[in-house]
Amino acid sequence: MKKVLWLLAVIVSISACSSDDANPDADNSATNYYPLKSGNTWKYQVVSDLSTTEDILTVGAPITIGGKNYFTMEAENAPTGFFTTTVNQKLLRNESNTLKMTGDLEFNLGEVLPLNLVLTDFILVKSSAANAELLSTVSGTMSQTLNDIPLTVNYTLSTINQTSMPSYTSQGVVYADVKVVKFALNMKVVATLTFGGFPLNLTVLESQDVISSIQYYAKDKGMVHAETTISYTLQDLSNFPIEIPLPQSQTIVLNEFLLNFQPQ
Repeated sequence: MKKVLWLLAVIVSISACSSDDANPDADNSATNYYPLKSGNTWKYQVVSDLSTTEDILTVGAPITIGGKNYFTMEAENAPTGFFTTTVNQKLLRNESNTLKMTGDLEFNLGEVLPLNLVLTDFILVKSSAANAELLSTVSGTMSQTLNDIPLTVNYTLSTINQTSMPSYTSQGVVYADVKVVKFALNMKVVATLTFGGFPLNLTVLESQDVISSIQYYAKDKGMVHAETTISYTLQDLSNFPIEIPLPQSQTIVLNEFLLNFQPQ
């Protein structure tokens, strides 16, 4: 798992929020693909080529932000899965049968290209979504200097409803009424070099999904399986005086399987 964390460390933090004891302690969405109630707990088996571990997520106390009711997500220990790490210490809420996430998220490609995102009500799953419907997207540009070389990073984080399934089988368990969502981070990296006093832009990383996580949400159960591919391929810059401290390419596949869901 150390290789996974080296390739893409996902660090999440949450801004300070005020609590409100008057908040309802349960979400009452008619079609609920991620039941939020304090004490609800999911146990996942996390499988990679390197190791097999277990993550436990629990819905914490309700929180109010701007009159909207959220629930904190809390991992029992430092999570190893992509989905569990992504939602850990986040604020989630269900509104109009739509699961939304709020919090600060940091991705770090190879520990040399950090990317900080601020998410507000970012949609993870929506019960009424059509096939191929874009649920949420956040795009931007950041600048960074690496080995004295200026880099420009263009990124897009998005969730897309892939399809709806009447049933889905994972690890021998059949789940009814399942939404399939793609959670993806697309990046492009351009370096600026100077030759003879003139700038030259070189593409280091062509636009590609460095994260592609296919997530299966079952009605009244939550996220039951996620298959996440963490991958990139750098451009061949061997003919240029530029060195990026990353392997030329890398691919890791991470699966998270629901072992047990304990509702309150």
